[in-house]
Amino acid sequence: MAKIEYISKANVVGHREVFEGHYETRFEEQYIAKNAAPGNFVAIRHERGALLPRPFSIADVNNDCFSVIYKVIGQGTLALANYREGDTISIKGPIGEGLFSFDDCYNPLLVGGGVGIAALNLLARRLVENGKETKMLIGAIDKSLLPAPYLEQWSDMGIDVAFSTDDGSSGYEGRVTELMDESLRDNASDKVFVAGPKPMIREAVRISMEHGVSGQAAMEAMMACGMGTCQGCVIKIKTDDQGDWEYKRVCKEGPVFDIDKLVFD
Repeated sequence: MAKIEYISKANVVGHREVFEGHYETRFEEQYIAKNAAPGNFVAIRHERGALLPRPFSIADVNNDCFSVIYKVIGQGTLALANYREGDTISIKGPIGEGLFSFDDCYNPLLVGGGVGIAALNLLARRLVENGKETKMLIGAIDKSLLPAPYLEQWSDMGIDVAFSTDDGSSGYEGRVTELMDESLRDNASDKVFVAGPKPMIREAVRISMEHGVSGQAAMEAMMACGMGTCQGCVIKIKTDDQGDWEYKRVCKEGPVFDIDKLVFD
């Protein structure tokens, strides 16, 4: 397991808008790139935005570089979106002990939406590298919010990709979880990996359990310290089959949890 290490400065080496309001920023930092595993995230702290560091899933790694994907929704992400090649920024990582595990599957199904694609992208790459017959389903409200560059990339990697839009402007008309339900009825997927908005995860978990398919989900939570100290990012996790549960920290025991252990209020 990679240790947590504070990085004084990482260099910005790339920046682009990947779909409407969503950006990818690429950093050069050897330690994080070499130690990142699917499910890990980084905490980014910069002088131009919020005081506290903000968590971002590690979306990809390439040699000594890694990237994050995010939606501009506030002061911190707006500041990050304004960084350009040659700028430097403080980053901590890789963070998270709960990671995606895929040694026990052969035909994984990935389901995502929004910035959830960041958590799934590195996983998809590792699945393909390990010879897994991978299928990916991506959902968006409309065509403008589909991650077109990634849809093409995944297809070029040999992944079976399908997508949906709520308004039917591109792909299947409806929710991505509807596509998921159809896929599990017709497909021999043996494990599900989910990342995206909480309502989507909740429904994906219900469908997976209904079909008797195990899986994991990358969970999100508001974080302050990112070290497990402040207890601000806890979620409920089942401890037995009788309904008992306890709090687990998304930044420490997570961010990835088995879907049959999740408790949704």
